[in-house]
Amino acid sequence: MLAPGEGYRSRLSDYVNDREREFLIVLDAKLARLDDPDNTSETEVVMLQKSRIDLIIPLDKQPT
Repeated sequence: MLAPGEGYRSRLSDYVNDREREFLIVLDAKLARLDDPDNTSETEVVMLQKSRIDLIIPLDKQPT
């Protein structure tokens, strides 16, 4: 995701809750359905309408 690395508005929640942005741009995305998490696909770029997002898990916070 294209987000500032540190400092003001650097948290994922700040970026997601920015009211000036309707879409999030995600690079090198891995997509999975909530009802079928083992069936994934990967893409270089995806634009997501924020109102349609159900869940975001940062790569460094994934359960093992």
